[in-house]
Amino acid sequence: MIALALLLGCPADDGRIDLQYCEDATLTHPVTPVTAPVTWHADVAPVVHEHCARCHTADGLAPFALETHTDVVALADAVRDSVVSGRMPPWSAAECCGKAYRGERRIPDEAVDLLVGWLDQGAPEGDPTTAAPLPPLVAPALARVDATVSTERYEAAGLFGSTDDLRCFLVDIPDGMRGRFVTGMQVRPGNTAIVHHVGVNAVAGWREAPFVRLDRADDGPGFECRGGQGALGDRSIGIWVPGLDALELPEGLGIQLPNDGKLIVNMHYDLTAADGDAFDETEVDFTLADSVEKVVVPIAALNPLWVFDRGMEIEGGFTDSGYGFAWDPQVLYGLGADWDVWGAFIHMHELGTSGSVALLKGKGEQECLLHVPEWDFFWQANYWFDAPTRMNAGDRLYVECNWRNPGDDIAWADDEEMCGAVIYATRAD
Repeated sequence: MIALALLLGCPADDGRIDLQYCEDATLTHPVTPVTAPVTWHADVAPVVHEHCARCHTADGLAPFALETHTDVVALADAVRDSVVSGRMPPWSAAECCGKAYRGERRIPDEAVDLLVGWLDQGAPEGDPTTAAPLPPLVAPALARVDATVSTERYEAAGLFGSTDDLRCFLVDIPDGMRGRFVTGMQVRPGNTAIVHHVGVNAVAGWREAPFVRLDRADDGPGFECRGGQGALGDRSIGIWVPGLDALELPEGLGIQLPNDGKLIVNMHYDLTAADGDAFDETEVDFTLADSVEKVVVPIAALNPLWVFDRGMEIEGGFTDSGYGFAWDPQVLYGLGADWDVWGAFIHMHELGTSGSVALLKGKGEQECLLHVPEWDFFWQANYWFDAPTRMNAGDRLYVECNWRNPGDDIAWADDEEMCGAVIYATRAD
């Protein structure tokens, strides 16, 4: 990796460039509250049902329900703040990037205007007879399940006095999955009250030894993977967060699993709502194919030198800092090749503030793939495009991460922060 970094020409500075897009971007909605009379039953209930109730329902994934007029009024200030700020529904990709994403969960501005206007009017309930029937909440599911793997039963415990526990589980790739293509994935948490997000990755047999050592060195099921512990594996299959639909790749696409090796199921537990039960055994369903029209290749973007010594030192004392890195994927993935990019993912830890993934094209042009103006470690996700974007031969792939560190100086080598991105690409026709 060091030789690769030297070949690519690592900059002496932090590597960041002046982004030509999303300047001063924010997730906050520009609110213009409606002034016409609106009521819960006639106007607001359908908005809350569509954008909130999938998680905020009795016995749902969220810690409280938002199903009735009483539910929402009791939490009116929190609802207003969460929706206007863009924190809820959780969707971190900024619109300024200009990409349309599959399964986008961002609530439309006009729906925010309606909700805020209703709260400004005192949140009137209105006449129940004016209520339109609400469609049933249908749990998103794969059309077909070909294989299922499960984590070991584990009792989560907060790390270092916190309410968070990050645990990785190694699962042998079953015989019926080896060498086949993943075209869909769905996570089914065993304990919905504490499972916050889940990452599923694969590692080939020739690279599994470091993960096996971590697993054997830990007394409990799985192993602690706070800070990553290198648990990204060879290829990212997908990320799940509460409320996210089942991942189904675009028609004809698939991510190939190794012929041997392990799946790494990276669990983030949040014990805030554990209510005395912190046991979990999560299952992951897969839709598989023996062949696909186009093989999805997860292409990473990170500076290999960041991993070593103080190669990515993040200054403390509430200092704003950041790093960027650009490279030409043709170095590893074939000279003269054009690629279609179908999705993107960026990863940092808790101190991150913003991040971006872009293509750097000729004549200084930049094409934004993913811009996260307000990073939230707890709501990271894969973002798949409605339509692919072309990465031409010679284009460079760029990742940028920014932090605000309140403590002492840290580095990737301290296992406290990291910066990396993955794009999901197929060879162009």
